[in-house]
Amino acid sequence: MKVVLQDIVDKLSVGRYKNEEQVRFSLVGRILFELGWDIWNPEIVYTEFPVAKEEDNTKVDIAIFSKTKFPEIFIEIKALKKLDQNLGVIERQLRDYNRNNTAKFTVLTDGQKWRFYYAFAAGEFSSKCFRIIDLCAQDIDLVEDEFRLLLGKENIENGESEKIAKKYLDSSKKDRAIQDSLAEATSMMDVFPFPNKIEAIKLCVVNKGYSLDESEIMNYLENNSTGQPIRKPIPNISNEIDKNIPIEAFTGQKTKNFILRVTFSDIVFQEQIVKNTLIKLVEAIGIEKIKREFKNKGKFPLIIEKSQVGNYEKHKYSQAIKDKNYFILTHSNTETKEALILNIERQLRLGIKVEKIPF
Repeated sequence: MKVVLQDIVDKLSVGRYKNEEQVRFSLVGRILFELGWDIWNPEIVYTEFPVAKEEDNTKVDIAIFSKTKFPEIFIEIKALKKLDQNLGVIERQLRDYNRNNTAKFTVLTDGQKWRFYYAFAAGEFSSKCFRIIDLCAQDIDLVEDEFRLLLGKENIENGESEKIAKKYLDSSKKDRAIQDSLAEATSMMDVFPFPNKIEAIKLCVVNKGYSLDESEIMNYLENNSTGQPIRKPIPNISNEIDKNIPIEAFTGQKTKNFILRVTFSDIVFQEQIVKNTLIKLVEAIGIEKIKREFKNKGKFPLIIEKSQVGNYEKHKYSQAIKDKNYFILTHSNTETKEALILNIERQLRLGIKVEKIPF
């Protein structure tokens, strides 16, 4: 198969495939043949397959059948370099194909790029994409291995391809969870003394329902580097987060499920906008007292003077309600504000009580 793939790559590089039909017959057909499919049997490799013959004339370019009367694979083919131009529209088209007559796998290709989808995954159709192969950008030996694993007749029939698809999707979900946690982890580090960003990201990801270790996070960050240095986890850190603060307080998701009711000196603060609850509490305690006695070990101080605003990211702060000369750190989610208030109580011992009120 390697020889065939190399020949296809050579032809792609000089623009031999002029239209969609040439891609289907001279490129996709060759690869399917090498993968063990009987391309000459229309009951197995069914071109122009009607996905809903009872309703309309909608047809998928190729449907591949194996041991059942239901298709195992749909392959939708576009002309070379046309794949990315209307990807969203094409994916909705593929979604509709699978609503009417579901195939376990759907492949979208222009000959060079191959996008693999697993139909039984949850979520929008675009999120079902578990692998992308680029014939011209990847090592031929690796491409051959992946084609055999994902589209080879034997692996489709014995279920191995489906197992691999699920593993790819699980890995992709974890990667997305890490990516979605980056900004949240940074925000948390502004307020709490995490030893490094890896620990903060891990806590966010765990709260999203995924289990992973520091090495997985490190691998993701190193492979998706923004050019900024990453501090690796340091063992036996003594400067840990206060264990008395509940882990729920560090969830990485902004939420509107509850607001905070804070009681201090028989005064109840309960604002629909939670940052205003925090501001009023700080003012009731006393801005000068907070500045003097509360040690915020995060990157940003809890309180800054108006003259200092230019030294920090202004969007992270809100102006005090009573004394306009001060700004208070409020750019965080509700759980983080709850944890911050608990941290104030832990340090100052003022008898502050915090309650979650359904919103």
